[in-house]
Amino acid sequence: MKEKWISVEGIGQVKLVKNKRSKQLRITVKPSGEVRVSMPWYTTYESGISFVMNRKEWILDTLAHYQNHPPRQNSFQPGVLFQTRYKTYELAVSKRTDNQLIISFPEKRCILELPENRSPKKPALQQTIIKVLTEQLRKEAKQYLPKRTRELAEQLNFRYKQVFIKNNKSNWGSCSSLGNINLNLHLMRLPDPFIDFVIVHELLHTVIPNHGQEFKAAMQRFFPKAKMMEKELKKYHPDFSPIDWGFFKKTENFNVLILTASKMMQWDQLLSAKRLGLEERHTNEIHDARSQFQRDYDRIIFSSPFRRLQDKTQVFPLPGSIFVHNRLTHSLEVASVGRSLGNMVATDLEKRPDIEHKELLPEIGSIVSSACLAHDLGNPPFGHSGESAIASYFTNGQGKNYREEMAAEEWADLTLFEGNANAFRILSHQFKGRRAGGFALTYTTLASIIKYPFPSYMAGGKQKFGYFQSEKETFHRIITDLGLPENMNEPGKFARHPLVYLVEAADDICYQIMDVEDAHKLKILTYEETEALLMAFFASEEDTKMRESIQRNFKTVTDRNERIAYLRATVIGRLVRECATIFMENHDTILAGSFEGSLFKRLAGSSAEAMNHIKKVSVSRIYSERSVVQIEIAGYKILGTLMEEFTQAIMNEANPLSKKLLSIIPEQYRNDEQSTYGKIQSIVDFVSGMTDPFALDLYRKITGISLPQIG
Repeated sequence: MKEKWISVEGIGQVKLVKNKRSKQLRITVKPSGEVRVSMPWYTTYESGISFVMNRKEWILDTLAHYQNHPPRQNSFQPGVLFQTRYKTYELAVSKRTDNQLIISFPEKRCILELPENRSPKKPALQQTIIKVLTEQLRKEAKQYLPKRTRELAEQLNFRYKQVFIKNNKSNWGSCSSLGNINLNLHLMRLPDPFIDFVIVHELLHTVIPNHGQEFKAAMQRFFPKAKMMEKELKKYHPDFSPIDWGFFKKTENFNVLILTASKMMQWDQLLSAKRLGLEERHTNEIHDARSQFQRDYDRIIFSSPFRRLQDKTQVFPLPGSIFVHNRLTHSLEVASVGRSLGNMVATDLEKRPDIEHKELLPEIGSIVSSACLAHDLGNPPFGHSGESAIASYFTNGQGKNYREEMAAEEWADLTLFEGNANAFRILSHQFKGRRAGGFALTYTTLASIIKYPFPSYMAGGKQKFGYFQSEKETFHRIITDLGLPENMNEPGKFARHPLVYLVEAADDICYQIMDVEDAHKLKILTYEETEALLMAFFASEEDTKMRESIQRNFKTVTDRNERIAYLRATVIGRLVRECATIFMENHDTILAGSFEGSLFKRLAGSSAEAMNHIKKVSVSRIYSERSVVQIEIAGYKILGTLMEEFTQAIMNEANPLSKKLLSIIPEQYRNDEQSTYGKIQSIVDFVSGMTDPFALDLYRKITGISLPQIG
């Protein structure tokens, strides 16, 4: 180490210390008034001086605080009690006729034997007493702290290398980059819950090195009163200053929640290559599993339901002279973004020491991409208005007449019809003449599309749920196998599979940004408006170089559509990186099933502001555009009529007209169900699987608006 003293006006002497182990500049202000700056070895003293000057106000405030509130130090006089985890020592003094000084610890007493002419109040004797008591604490600490650290690590699934007992003056504990835990011997003067609090704090640093939001959320999960405990702990110092045992005795509710950790999802269980309907063929061989997730992607992209997305509306009417996004192009783009998100997260996960089995982590990109590809398979014709049209038939149309003929849970499936639940059915249900397990996808890919892991009757009246009653058994089989925990406060609701957050983020990114690009192509938004919306993502001071780079590219790229495409790609790249970072920052919270909201809602800074502005513009200018509204109205009319005609037909199969209508339904949708719920569900399967042109054409034909040509 190298040291240098400098004089700073108002502060006094400041010690600058260069240390090869220091990684950043750090200021320490001690109660004695000493101000010390720890510096990396390569840092110049001028940088250290500048660092002090920039924080001069904080240093002066801290010095003033110590002056007004000097730390109290125990004065070890006869009768003083000194409490540790194991014992409460009472200091007793006895006089000796010789000049020897002896300190002993019989039972729960600390006996100080000293010459008659010496007083225990003398500073030198006080320091001797402190030194002896420190060693007594060290013995207790070595006996208890390593053992307790091992217990907590095993119970909470942490890994560390060694535990060292220290006598630091500034902290209760620390964790090195090598995974070594340093614990202060003065922890033995704290009650058990606070000892556990410090140990878990340092164990958590073996996984999360910083004190960011993910770290705080994890501590809150282990200790529900973590904020209160941390606040109280800051009042005391790892020295011999008095401790308010009156407060610490009220710690019965501060114990670490060991059970919480046991409910955390584990990646080696979450990533399963087991296939629905083909469970008997499943093996645990890693080399075979690696290709299974990529096969999921192939099975989806070569399927008929996926091809039909080409003729399903995304937001704007299907293309005329100007090509805009449909469900198929949207799904392909979401899959591309999802793969990037998955790969970024997988790279970070591979660096975590707490994940033991990492062989399948590189497949996360393929899994997320496959789930993204399938996420819209259940959407009916005419965009989201199609969902509302089907649900409306049962709440406001003739479909409400069947309410008494089915269970409340089944009725909720129909009145709250939802594309996500329908996608799970398409992928997992054994339709007539098809194989068991539907697409026979892996459990993990299927779980990754279940955005709302609970049934319709628990959706609070919203069209947001994960599965129909017909797929209840399949849903529970998958989530049980993957270890998704149930919400103890709401039995029946389960935690999302962690990869759902990445699928959702990829969808949010593409949905919001691509709608803006389409609105520009359709001249709903001007070039200037569109450019401003996208450039807003780079409005912060830190993005000066990015803005300059964009302007340089614009000098080469003069085509306005190409400029918007370039900006769109740049924005998507930024959002992908930010969402991957948010996922990793909240990793433990996500795996505990306690993360709330979406990754998108955690965006901050210019990205959050720009995205909020885009949402407002989308509602006021894009989604209310005339052609969009017209499609929604048409969807209600067309799907409402189709639901009415075919539902009446299946409920009155003996009717001659009913027989003709039912003959139009493909064989795969003709189930053998005799219940009202089963019969109507076959109609919902048929109607929701239609493309926009097919639904329109069939509507015209069965209503007599147009007739099929003959010959």
